[in-house]
Amino acid sequence: MLHPSVQDLFSTHGITWKYIVEKGAWWGGFWERHFRTIKTCLRKIIGRSSLSLNELETVFIEIEAMINSRPITYIYDDPSEPSPLTPAHFLIGKRLLSLPVTRVSREDLTGSRLSLLKRYRHQQNLLNQFWNRWRKHYLLSLRSMIYVLLLK
Repeated sequence: MLHPSVQDLFSTHGITWKYIVEKGAWWGGFWERHFRTIKTCLRKIIGRSSLSLNELETVFIEIEAMINSRPITYIYDDPSEPSPLTPAHFLIGKRLLSLPVTRVSREDLTGSRLSLLKRYRHQQNLLNQFWNRWRKHYLLSLRSMIYVLLLK
């Protein structure tokens, strides 16, 4: 598989080549399908939409917050029970309740109040579209994963 000169170099330095296919990105299984659904939904909602870099960054951060705020453990009806774990618990150590507040400079506020409101509504519309699409795809992938696990 390797060129003979590379094999010689490896052997002189005591390096052994090991294939760890199960750790390859294409063997990711569930999380790879998860990323694919996110990318598919992003392509569908953004499409040919004209967003500035700041708007696109805001949409991505909001989507990241949505995905990392979803519960991954059982949600109890009783408030005295523990709150469900979310991916945010593993990333920042607690539930993600809101996005960090950032200061906006006057230079960022170009345009009239009406145009800013229009752009904000457009971003919110994109986020709502993403959430609806992603939720459907995500729930379908969970259902298919559970079905596969039950067949084993």
